[in-house]
Amino acid sequence: MRLKDSLEPGVLSRLEAGLKSQADPAMTLEVRYVQEIPRTASGKHSFVIGLK
Repeated sequence: MRLKDSLEPGVLSRLEAGLKSQADPAMTLEVRYVQEIPRTASGKHSFVIGLK
């Protein structure tokens, strides 16, 4: 599935605020725009990737 190349103005800030209000205040949130999201070995997409 391919979405728009970017979000409408204000959407990203509202998304970040909503996530941060429900998570640990020490959480780091990073949003990256990528051309594609590679599938896992089982054929699914990983939409959230933890820091290593």
